[in-house]
Amino acid sequence: MVLCTGRFNERVSVSTTGNGASSPGDFFGGGAASERSGPAAGPPPSGRNERRRITERLAEAADALETSRLRGMPNTSPWQRSNAVWHQAGIDWSRAETKPRPSRPAASAPAPAAPPTAPHYPVPQPRPPAEPAAPATAPATGPATGPRDAASADAEPWAPSKRRRRLPSGQGLPLRAIAVGVVAVLVVGGGAYLLFGRGGGGKKQDGGTPAVAADRLFALDPAAATGGRVHTLDGVASGGTTTVAFGSEQGGVYSRAQFLTSADGGRTWKLAKVRAADGGDPPQGEYPGLLAGGNGKWAALGATRDGVVGWTSTDARTWTRRPPAGAFGPGDQVRRLARTASGFVAVGTATVHGGTQAVIWTSADGTTWTRLGGDRFEPPSGGTAVSLSDVAAHGDVVVAHGRVRTTKTVTRRVRGKRRKTHRTAESEAFWRSPDGGRTWARLTVPQGQGSSGDVVGVVATQTGFFAAREASRTSGRKRKKKTTAYGAFFGSADGKNWAAAGTLAVTGYSRIGLVRGTDNGLTVLVPVKGGKTAVMTSGDAKTWRHVGDLAGGRTLTGAALTPQGPVVSGRSDDGGAYLTMAGVGDVNLAAIPDAVHPERTVDGVVSDAGRVVAVGSTNGRAALWTSADAATWTRAKLPASKDTGQQRLVDAVHGGPGWLAVGGTGSHPLVLTSGDTVTWQPAPGRTLGGDLVPSAAAASGSAYVVVGTQGGTSAAAWTSADLKSWTHGASAGKDDLTGDRDAPKWMSDVAAGPNGFVAVGGQTKNKVSQPALWTSPDGRRWTLSAAAPALPNGTTQGSLTKVVARGAVLVATGVAGAYAFASVSADGGRTWQPTALPGAAPGTRVTAATATSRGFVLAGTAGSDVATWSSADGRTWRATRPHGLGLDGPGVQELDGLTVLGANLLAVGFTGDYRTDGPTLWRTPMP
Repeated sequence: MVLCTGRFNERVSVSTTGNGASSPGDFFGGGAASERSGPAAGPPPSGRNERRRITERLAEAADALETSRLRGMPNTSPWQRSNAVWHQAGIDWSRAETKPRPSRPAASAPAPAAPPTAPHYPVPQPRPPAEPAAPATAPATGPATGPRDAASADAEPWAPSKRRRRLPSGQGLPLRAIAVGVVAVLVVGGGAYLLFGRGGGGKKQDGGTPAVAADRLFALDPAAATGGRVHTLDGVASGGTTTVAFGSEQGGVYSRAQFLTSADGGRTWKLAKVRAADGGDPPQGEYPGLLAGGNGKWAALGATRDGVVGWTSTDARTWTRRPPAGAFGPGDQVRRLARTASGFVAVGTATVHGGTQAVIWTSADGTTWTRLGGDRFEPPSGGTAVSLSDVAAHGDVVVAHGRVRTTKTVTRRVRGKRRKTHRTAESEAFWRSPDGGRTWARLTVPQGQGSSGDVVGVVATQTGFFAAREASRTSGRKRKKKTTAYGAFFGSADGKNWAAAGTLAVTGYSRIGLVRGTDNGLTVLVPVKGGKTAVMTSGDAKTWRHVGDLAGGRTLTGAALTPQGPVVSGRSDDGGAYLTMAGVGDVNLAAIPDAVHPERTVDGVVSDAGRVVAVGSTNGRAALWTSADAATWTRAKLPASKDTGQQRLVDAVHGGPGWLAVGGTGSHPLVLTSGDTVTWQPAPGRTLGGDLVPSAAAASGSAYVVVGTQGGTSAAAWTSADLKSWTHGASAGKDDLTGDRDAPKWMSDVAAGPNGFVAVGGQTKNKVSQPALWTSPDGRRWTLSAAAPALPNGTTQGSLTKVVARGAVLVATGVAGAYAFASVSADGGRTWQPTALPGAAPGTRVTAATATSRGFVLAGTAGSDVATWSSADGRTWRATRPHGLGLDGPGVQELDGLTVLGANLLAVGFTGDYRTDGPTLWRTPMP
């Protein structure tokens, strides 16, 4: 998506390699609402008092959501925002069905048991969501702790807030007081909804207590120097007094697009709002790569695996994500975007018959795009326009810069005979459009002023167009000859007639690193001696102002001249974003509310031997927290690692000799042991091989097993009886574990049963992934089973992701395309039968699993909300949609770890939206 030339991101492109569609989540969860009741207190209230109380609650809830930005209440549609305020006030709604629906269990209520037959799935069409980019370190500070965090720290973390109000008893409740609110919501929502308070006519299965925001429970690393996330700024644009720096925050549990806006020319900044086209939260993992705008119209484009997506705004303070546009096809690369008087124009390349072709897109609003093929750019003398790399606009006059490939026939003498041969050559070319990009004609930008080579940038300002070339001159004679490099600029008021405009020289000049134009003039970044970059500005390319020098150690990605001076964006070598107003000072991005967040991930939790251990990472380094009761947590001090890459613990387990925690450092496995969960030390010696990527661990008595992927191609298992010496598991048959680049194998999870260990994962056969299952009596020799759980009917590829055991009964779950599936074995993994997960629609994922004294519990995501399934035997499952903070509602909620703690389930996960994210902790009675 970003191509850097040297230390400058001179060519930024947006590319796509395929088309697809994602399956939207069901925000309403089947249409039922919860009964949030409590004991009645005092006499029935009067109608006037009750109206006043309801109004106070709604106002209080709305104010809390606006000022504190409570977790799980991000940017949403009008109905979602209204529903969130009612919910925060203790009032919930449910759609009243006017006619019967097909027999489908309400998502919030227990689903009827399904027989253990193979569920049929249609051939999946949606693609799974794109994986976030691998994180790198970035400077950051922790988000401010709001009132909810303070309140949660005082009480049991799983207890609902005592300050949350409830409706009084329905006995004697004046109906007229409620009716006022009912009519208002009916008009806005456009449907029939029923209010459920105490004494209401309906009841929802409430999935236990809400989760709590656990930022204060799972502490960050107090000694960390970085935030542990990739924070990028890929460019900056300016229109009038508005300036926008755009990029992303990647890594951790949530990756998001970011737009930083300034209304005063770059002196102060705010994080813009980002929303989906329906008003809800946008998908994560999508980032803008190009941006242009001004005068009430702004547009940005970015690439995903499903195609090119866009964002639009009328004020640069609120951005709306637009779905993939049909005008962009597979293999398209969008190189540059410009604002015209009538809309927008983008240029780039398309892949055609194994080659490339120039292509242009135009739009009146940044939402709907029209594609113009390369035939618009064919030169009169023949040849093919193979690419467009630059575009600039002045009003509706547009100038594009690209390359043309021509083939000439020449006659050569070969052994005294004249023969015709073909020569192919490429050269730069320019085109001009007088009507916003609809029609085009060739033009010429001259050489001169000592220039040579191709144009390195075409831009527009309020006075017209400018093009820059590298130039040099030689002075002196013989040994005293001296060559001086500088930049040569050419200008045009109308984009048609070009002439020499001026030259740019500065002490230590090496080349033009980047040139950009706005209505306020030109900004040029010039690398100079000493690793610095000179920032030069001009209004006419004749007289130049040396604003200042930027220190080295950065890759500069964009520049824009504002009324207050030049603003420059970039990336630091340590992985952080960089933004500065040249000549004034750097922008402290961590001081912009919600712009920079430290990485904090809680991947798993396990309870055993009177202790609870949670594992994950913070600030890009491995992290582990311990507790005796899950109410208060202590961050464990882990041994220092010399590895400077990302670190993360993914699983922990307890056995006879003690505790084991496993993870990775990016290049090596991370294996830690402890006897008391207080002191942790690295496992001694050559542990688990240098290229193992651990995914899970299990213990049975004194035997421990760690599984994962070795060398990126083979499934791997290591075992130990004392947590000191480790043995590499071997294949019982030929290549039971070994894979290769064309047919890799991998283990995702492992469980201990009465017959030994069972590991699940996948293998590639004929370039298609298939479920794979291994068994071992002792962890030393592993057999690839021929009876692995089958894929659901109607699907062709997938793999297994989770396995849990309760005695000889095992439950394995997996993913097949967009579908989650489950299978059960009653004989220790020798034979398997498919089992249906009620409500597992396309897009559902199983993210955590555990065995309990009553059976099995699975947790997953349905749309963007949490879903759980419970079963006594692994064959018939009961679905529940838990309700509350961190479990449902706007934004993304997910549970990644489950364990049993007494008579309760304890889960860890996260909630996030376009603005922020954080860990959650949920304790609920065992189903």
